[in-house]
Amino acid sequence: MLEHELFDSPGRGDQPLIRDRFYQEFQATSWDNALDTTAEKIKAIQQKYGRDAFSIVSTGVDLSLRTKSTT
Repeated sequence: MLEHELFDSPGRGDQPLIRDRFYQEFQATSWDNALDTTAEKIKAIQQKYGRDAFSIVSTGVDLSLRTKSTT
């Protein structure tokens, strides 16, 4: 599966969810709030630990579909 095919995958979330603490239940939120909160968290991490403390990696591959090699 290619990365662009993930947009039409069954079970893919179509609404952002957010929580304040890991032990809390996720709550639906707006895209604006989700993106603003994410940006604030990234900026806080970078202020505390430096600009290189946060990165995003996209492989373009759905790793959940990989199978182990039998060789």
